[in-house]
Amino acid sequence: MRLTDGERRWAGRLFIGLLPPGNRRLAHGAHEARVVEFFEEHLGYLPRRTRWAVRAGVDLAAGLARLHPRGALGALELLAASPIYALREVVTLLKSVVCLGYFTDADVRRELGLDLTLASLPGRPGPAP
Repeated sequence: MRLTDGERRWAGRLFIGLLPPGNRRLAHGAHEARVVEFFEEHLGYLPRRTRWAVRAGVDLAAGLARLHPRGALGALELLAASPIYALREVVTLLKSVVCLGYFTDADVRRELGLDLTLASLPGRPGPAP
């Protein structure tokens, strides 16, 4: 499922707000890990109502980001602090999408060693015959 150019831009800003580049603990930011591309590709696999909810969450957060003086990060903080449960869950939903996309990126997995096995660690003997 294809996002509009505006949705791609705002999804990118929101995802970077959640996982910025230059993070001391993680190798890449959301942009480098191609999280927007993951998001766009996987929308087509979601059930219609879930797809609608995810896109609505991005659109809602993007709309708030346009109005908030601190942009995407301010909008996400505003939603996370909302007394309305459904609005707080928008942030959880977006964080879930970012995490799924981030940790499926091949460069991130390699950098963090997520696919290593004991046999592939340096200095470790291979499997016993």
